[in-house]
Amino acid sequence: MMLRKKHSNKHIFSFYLRASLWLAFRASSFGVVFLAVFLLFAGGCTAPSQPPPEESINYLLSGGDLKIVVDGLAEPLVDKCGFVGMAIGIVTPERQLILTYGVKSKETKYPIKEDTFFQIGSVSKAFTSLLLVELENEGIISPQTEVGDLLPDGIEFKSKSLREIKLEKLASHSSGLSQDAMTLRMLWLASRYAFTGSNIYEGLTPEDLLGYLSETEIDPEKDYKYCYSNIGYSFLGCLLAKTDKQGYRHLLGEKVLRPLGLKNTMFVVPQDQSWRIALGYSGELPPLLPRGIHVEPWEMNGNLAAAGGLYSTLEDMMLFLKENMGLVKTPLYEPMRKTHKKRIEANGGKFMGLGWFIQRLPASGAEVTYVDGLIGGNTSFVGFDPESGVGVVVLQNSCNMDDRISLTLLDRIIGAVKKKKQL
Repeated sequence: MMLRKKHSNKHIFSFYLRASLWLAFRASSFGVVFLAVFLLFAGGCTAPSQPPPEESINYLLSGGDLKIVVDGLAEPLVDKCGFVGMAIGIVTPERQLILTYGVKSKETKYPIKEDTFFQIGSVSKAFTSLLLVELENEGIISPQTEVGDLLPDGIEFKSKSLREIKLEKLASHSSGLSQDAMTLRMLWLASRYAFTGSNIYEGLTPEDLLGYLSETEIDPEKDYKYCYSNIGYSFLGCLLAKTDKQGYRHLLGEKVLRPLGLKNTMFVVPQDQSWRIALGYSGELPPLLPRGIHVEPWEMNGNLAAAGGLYSTLEDMMLFLKENMGLVKTPLYEPMRKTHKKRIEANGGKFMGLGWFIQRLPASGAEVTYVDGLIGGNTSFVGFDPESGVGVVVLQNSCNMDDRISLTLLDRIIGAVKKKKQL
């Protein structure tokens, strides 16, 4: 039995306030507001402040070692912020750099390696959106296909406007669907997660999702704008599965993962390879669990895995990054480019493609394309700037809403590359 320090009334109040804010965040379309308040109360780490972007940019411009810049950002997070392990890959016009920090398991102390498996969470959405566009290329369906054309037999939706949603809307988070199912069960699972990190999708089946959506009303008069939706992507997975008798997972493997040569990107890691999995740990999230506590991996049933069910390695994600950048030839490059195209405006000056965000960075001024993920005890990021030829992958086995390194690192490297071109 583990004992914990007693909390003062002030600390107890803070704990319950943070829990309430987290539940509101999961249940509300105004989650960003609640999240901002939550982060005010959530404890931060004691890592020293990062050097100003211009300092790193000028250092790299003068011929400084890129590894030193990365070490300066990553090592304090592992040493002082409870980031258990991290794998970082960088592509520039001149080189490729692979760096790893920390351990796969706090018990075994085995180090993170390039072939370590991480759950990549919502980075899976980039693969689902790519599958959608590839099916369009093959003339099977289109992003303009309506939901009603692909509903499983025997499923009827109460809302006509929901039946008329186009697949593109699901893939760009603009369908009008909420982030997650608005049910008492989901509220309970979200509250349990806040204290334990347990899977909020535990026991949820494709049939449950379709049953929930069959009773969901969508306002046909509303001009739907950006609202991040996990259930929208799980629903998309169910619909895409209608084009293959063996389901979404088989379809993704045959149409996307195999053509891309991603041999270590999968939904289930074989038992004889399980030793390669990085155990997940709490970080900033879950909000009421101390940092560094082991969190069991989240599994998503059947076609629901379209929203976040993949495992992958740094090695595979670097290949995926370079294929998206056009640095490695792939038959899926043109479909990839279509997923990068801006579709709608998102929050905070961002734009949404199909599964990918597009955002202008402050120091370099570059407009980058990226996708990130949070699931269980893992955080993931894949991002690049097609103009400068810089790309970054960051995989972590701790869960942090702000990973403090991905966009920061990308911005600084791009800034140095752009300045060098101007000389």
